[in-house]
Amino acid sequence: MPFAQCNHWIQPNPRVMLELQRARGSTRTNSTYEGWLITSVQGKIMAINIPVYFMTDDGEISLTPVHKAVPVIPITFTAADKDNLNTAPNPEKHKYTMVLLDTGATGCFIDESFADDLDMPVIKEINVLGATSTIKSTVRATVMCFTDDGRLFRQEVSTAPLSANGRKFLAAFGMEFLEHCSLTLDFENNKFELLFNS
Repeated sequence: MPFAQCNHWIQPNPRVMLELQRARGSTRTNSTYEGWLITSVQGKIMAINIPVYFMTDDGEISLTPVHKAVPVIPITFTAADKDNLNTAPNPEKHKYTMVLLDTGATGCFIDESFADDLDMPVIKEINVLGATSTIKSTVRATVMCFTDDGRLFRQEVSTAPLSANGRKFLAAFGMEFLEHCSLTLDFENNKFELLFNS
């Protein structure tokens, strides 16, 4: 299935945008949490399933695995406030992209140009060790949403030249992200999803 036919999954959800607007420096009463989960529209923590899609090298999206496709989920990103990572100072400035679920990686990476376009603040400079080389990178702070109920999550991501290297996904999340959920890639029963318990 071409990417354009899956747009209903990755268009900014009105509830998501409402939460992003509310997150801009506002004081929250019943929906602020310490840690990774920032907010919940429903004011409580609950489990949710996120469908996993598959992206080919040319950027086409499929609901089921196809040859040489990788597992991805759609995520909407905005910049976090450098001084308060639980807030989004400019939620109107947001973008969505497909994110590679990389079980072989430890960290979470985002395309450097994508992070620059969103003005994601630099938290620190680092060296990223790859299989064959080490590159200089920056750690950025982002607020993101990928649930239908509009929950916001914070994440620190390292920049990498993904689009410059021909990648169609603009972020790749490893175990730092996946430790918050259960990933199911059940090829026999055709069940592909992330289950979040927070």
